[in-house]
Amino acid sequence: MDKRTQLGLLRILSIVFTMIVAILFVLAVHSSFIDPLINRTMFIELPSEDDIIWSFEDDYLLAETGLTMENTGFYDMRDITITYDLFALERTLFSDTIRVNRLSVGESKEVPVSMAVRLEDVEDEMLEEFVFNTTDFKIRSRLTARYPFTLMHLELRYDETLEWDGLVKTLEFEYEGVSVTSLDQEGSVLSIPFEVETNDLLEGDAYVDVTMYDETMTEAYSAERITVPLGVRYKGEISFELNKDITEVFITDSRKVQFISEITLSGVEMSFEHTTEYEWGAPLNDLAVGNAHRTLDQVRADLSFHNDSPRFLELELDIRVFDIGDQLVGTQTLWLNAHSGQYVETTIFVEIDGVPTHVEVDIFEHGTGVEYRAEVVVDP
Repeated sequence: MDKRTQLGLLRILSIVFTMIVAILFVLAVHSSFIDPLINRTMFIELPSEDDIIWSFEDDYLLAETGLTMENTGFYDMRDITITYDLFALERTLFSDTIRVNRLSVGESKEVPVSMAVRLEDVEDEMLEEFVFNTTDFKIRSRLTARYPFTLMHLELRYDETLEWDGLVKTLEFEYEGVSVTSLDQEGSVLSIPFEVETNDLLEGDAYVDVTMYDETMTEAYSAERITVPLGVRYKGEISFELNKDITEVFITDSRKVQFISEITLSGVEMSFEHTTEYEWGAPLNDLAVGNAHRTLDQVRADLSFHNDSPRFLELELDIRVFDIGDQLVGTQTLWLNAHSGQYVETTIFVEIDGVPTHVEVDIFEHGTGVEYRAEVVVDP
């Protein structure tokens, strides 16, 4: 387990350990109502979170603090024992026993409370569960004590289930709000709204490094960093710059896209990964320009595509026909509209003055400013 993961575990367990200390306090309060004779027998002063000392020793994460126990009753107390166990994710996380041999009337005593967790016993999957998911912590505790001459015996059991909300409650990319804009005709910018909500126990900032991959996770398209405040619900937008080649792929090929988010919580420098995927709908999916041939003084070609994007397309087609010497022999401008989910199939007609050899079709989408060029050879 690396240092950053250790620090992440420290943050989670510090919150949990503080919960346990609070449970011990509840246990003591309940003991004061067992019998009027021993009313206000014991008072426990809780430590603050700053009073908990954390350290790493060999393969263990250690937490140490102290409770102040005071006997405010009429009788001395002997053999005070407090045991507690913590369960979560269908396993025992840790257990401990606090023992005090004697607490005389009016005596106040500092009692050490500690926790030791072997780091190798905590899997990365468990940490991810604590970070991103809601779970339950079950705390089982028991207090026993004896009074003078063993004539009276106190025993109290107290079990509590605490709901853990996770540290990162929400990390969502709102793909339905995706927008694309041109980037100086050399690529494009893909912008995705997002929402992050973190546990209100956290303070500071989180840095989220998001890398966009292809479906096979072998090619990284782009990477960006966003900074979000912790402890609140935060909405923003992340933008990825795509180069010209990737932009052309995204225009004509609907595909699955993977987003790997590495979340770093400032202060404790703990990092976790979160993976989401998105079915990208290309605006000109399966674009085909073919069957280009000459008919008398015209060139004709078939054009088809499927608008898999969520937006209405306003397309301007600038068509140019060239001869073998790359001299322009004919031009035409066409307009096409396509609703989301619509299949478009049409035939292009261009008047020519010469012998055509190839055709260039520049497609410009007015809503985004994105351009794409298709080329086709004219059949002799």
